[in-house]
Amino acid sequence: MQPKDPDIGAYAEALADLARATGGLERIGRDLDAVRALVRGNEKIRRFAADPFVRTEGKVRALDELLSGRVHPALRHFVLLLTEENRLPALEAIAAAFADRVSALTGSETGEVTAPVPLPAGKIAEIEREVGRIIGKGVALRARVDPDLLGGVRVRVGNTVFDGTVDRQLDDLRRRLLS
Repeated sequence: MQPKDPDIGAYAEALADLARATGGLERIGRDLDAVRALVRGNEKIRRFAADPFVRTEGKVRALDELLSGRVHPALRHFVLLLTEENRLPALEAIAAAFADRVSALTGSETGEVTAPVPLPAGKIAEIEREVGRIIGKGVALRARVDPDLLGGVRVRVGNTVFDGTVDRQLDDLRRRLLS
């Protein structure tokens, strides 16, 4: 899928090239998902990054302190560059385009795993291995939190959905009881 903003694709391609060059493709992908989730899930960070009254240097310094030692150094520099160029709001789209680019490079599929709470990286890796075994190719999943789910996980890879949520199980039970 081609992003509507050509800069999104260019940023994603640059990050993928940087990740390959540093040998950190997998780690940068995981760390990018964590940064994306942090920005998406924290209203204060989003407002701070978008505030026109906060100088760019202050934003960069604060994000540098937040990310330093917590994410791959190449990704930290990339996020700081986005901040300097006032493109941090595009992080979500860049991350999606990056995942598509990595899939093309590695011959794997990208998808999304949705759960009611944040999943640990080890659990996501376990789900990726199992789904990959089922579909017969590598899988890279982006994590998404949906607090409206009662429990379990839903995995979407392309047009295939593996729905192991409590919500679906309750719907199935309700249908069987009504029939």
